Amino acid sequence: GFTAFVLEYSVGGDAADGQPIIEASYAMSYIRENAVKYEINPNSVYAVGFSAGGHLAASLAVLWQRDDIIRRSGIKRGSNRPNAAALCYPVITAFEKAHKPSFYNIIGSSSPTNEQLEYYSIEKHVDKLSSPAFIMHTANDKLVPVENSLYLAQSYACAGVPFELHVYPDAPHGLALANELTSCGNPDFIRPQAARWLDDSIAFFRSLPRPEAL
Repeated sequence: GFTAFVLEYSVGGDAADGQPIIEASYAMSYIRENAVKYEINPNSVYAVGFSAGGHLAASLAVLWQRDDIIRRSGIKRGSNRPNAAALCYPVITAFEKAHKPSFYNIIGSSSPTNEQLEYYSIEKHVDKLSSPAFIMHTANDKLVPVENSLYLAQSYACAGVPFELHVYPDAPHGLALANELTSCGNPDFIRPQAARWLDDSIAFFRSLPRPEAL
């Protein structure tokens, strides 16, 4: 019952100066502007991201209102705000417990400044304007530590913004749907318990109030 759009966005050297979130903001705005064409509800548009892609989805959910993003993307303020976001084993923090290689690709530099790290540590910027978030992770993720999701959930709790957090006890990084469809033949990525995240995220989205307009 969902229409899906896939965003191919800049990484590495092409990601300098926040280019990924500019592209994501433009994409979100474009989807809403063309809601009639695609036969979708412009007030039910969600961002979904996995791992480093989870960082971009979280950035859109939390940083969407930044003046520099609105100015550079040339979009209407608020048209890039997701109604909610699903963040799966996301890269969130650039400091302790960071997956530093991801930030080199996110920021576009192998020697980011402290100011850049602060800007891209999403847990530091959650406020009452942030989009609601469904967050899932696994407790023993060996690539992106679970603390990334825990820090973000704590920030959401402090800001009073709706969120739902699921931490599954034992599964590798990169579960995707956690079923045979996305396992690529590796049985270790088939985890029925974690596979419930998709239905749970949809239920979370549908439980949220739907605004009549942005």
